[in-house]
Amino acid sequence: MIRDAFLAVWLCLASVSALMFARSQLPADGQMATTKAQLQNLRIIPGSMMSVTDVRDGKIRGYFLSRLLFVLESEPSGRTQVPLKLLFSDAFSTVFGKTDVNTLFSTHGFDIEYVQREIKETINTGVGFPLIRTVLVQQLDYLGHGSSQQNRSRKGLTQG
Repeated sequence: MIRDAFLAVWLCLASVSALMFARSQLPADGQMATTKAQLQNLRIIPGSMMSVTDVRDGKIRGYFLSRLLFVLESEPSGRTQVPLKLLFSDAFSTVFGKTDVNTLFSTHGFDIEYVQREIKETINTGVGFPLIRTVLVQQLDYLGHGSSQQNRSRKGLTQG
């Protein structure tokens, strides 16, 4: 019984301290108003699932599969003549089509910042004004050609 009372007091203290810590981390009211105003001028547009074939030395090496989110400035986005989804998929295939795979895979793994920066610059350069604020990566996969053939053979989809 005493143990249960100590447990209840401990849980109350832990909860109160967690709430006090969370409250201390909140920004000041002036900062909150500025952040809200900045966020109201942004639009987030989800991109559709995109894929680009990795062709090197005349052979298919693999496939890049991606789902991206694009953060747009809400004002200039009305001035584009091309549909945004088409613009996004074109930038994705341009970046992955022109970039050497060795550039994408650095010694520390996949260079996601390079991909985000290149897609943003490709779109903004193409439209002629700063349309994209940032590119968020929801999913980015590289499927090697060998692994896709193995999956098909396991499912019995190979010919012959």
